[in-house]
Amino acid sequence: MAVFRRSILHIHTAVEECEIVKLVSAIDMRTKETKKVKYVKSGAMCVCRISLEKPLCMETFQDLAAMGRFTLRDEGRTIAIGKVTKLPKAH
Repeated sequence: MAVFRRSILHIHTAVEECEIVKLVSAIDMRTKETKKVKYVKSGAMCVCRISLEKPLCMETFQDLAAMGRFTLRDEGRTIAIGKVTKLPKAH
């Protein structure tokens, strides 16, 4: 997975096009240490920033687990699963 990769976000019943705009860090699953990366290999864990084309109702996983889980798909394949950890402030 790399920055500016476009994919389809599936969250609860919504399906929207999205783009990965920043890979914040990769997380070592054994030690939980974080480091900056330019791409993430299959099976790795990371924190990333995703941009949506349209506004979408969602919550952080911590506040409401059912509304805070998502899947990223591309060309019929699941490329990532994740949890919403932070949301931008409402305007």
